[in-house]
Amino acid sequence: RLKEIEAALHPVFEALPKNGFGALPHGAVRYLLHRFFISQHGWYIKGLEPAGDTWNTLPRNDNTKDWIPSYLQERVEQMHNHGLGLSSLAALVAALEDLVLAEANLRLTEVYDLLQLPREGTISKIDAQKAVDTYMMVYLVARKVNISSPIEAELKREKFSARYRGFSEMKDWMAKVEKETLAGTGEVGFGTVRDIVKDAGEQFGAFNERECNDLRSILLEMEKQSKKPGRVRLMDFYNMTLYSHWNFNEKIEYLRELGVLDETNASQPMIIVANYVTAPNNCLKATNVYSVCCRDLCEDLMAQLE
Repeated sequence: RLKEIEAALHPVFEALPKNGFGALPHGAVRYLLHRFFISQHGWYIKGLEPAGDTWNTLPRNDNTKDWIPSYLQERVEQMHNHGLGLSSLAALVAALEDLVLAEANLRLTEVYDLLQLPREGTISKIDAQKAVDTYMMVYLVARKVNISSPIEAELKREKFSARYRGFSEMKDWMAKVEKETLAGTGEVGFGTVRDIVKDAGEQFGAFNERECNDLRSILLEMEKQSKKPGRVRLMDFYNMTLYSHWNFNEKIEYLRELGVLDETNASQPMIIVANYVTAPNNCLKATNVYSVCCRDLCEDLMAQLE
């Protein structure tokens, strides 16, 4: 596994400037970790955002889970005072992936307990499918759901399937992730279901990019009214809510705070399309460790340069 990670890290590692010991300093480590998780899984790891240093800036009474990755980076760098080499970086990536997997296992365990399913032995494929569907529902609503019984879980799954935009496409994608493991009759163990939700988490970023491309297309359709490339007039932005399934209803103060507002002409403010698409308001805070956001298309250009 470490060799595979090293191979994936190698191109960017070679492209980055090294210190006198041939290793990467703190800022370069942060950049490389960000690039790796974006390219491999579409994950924006909390605490390792390229724009800031969470460990150094967050108050210590903040949510501990939000700075664990940054804390882990700090501790590894302390053990290697002269920066990190490729093998140490691979070990750090593996540790972060294990952190993500541990949380996924915990969430799945909670789902099993909620649905009153045993983790020892096997369960029917029907019950396993219910567990996967419940897990994905919790994942896709960023854990903003309260469930107290198997009956309530079933009701909320039904409501979720009716209200979630693109539910049928998501189910088709999940069927491919499951690889017919849960098709037909028979029984499966906890490990099989765990592997399914692990694969779903690792591959969801690619699926989510379909929604992101749709969002980009909708916004760029409005670009011609502004007569400025990559810009949409604010009034057109709000009016598009009437003609699409997207809810463009963020207040102007919030848009300004996000850095997506071009107010060069104060009488006609505009949305900066690239900034809006990749803004945090369009991210899914899927777990305590990472969010799934729309890709910055410049990342692909950087990959080619590297």
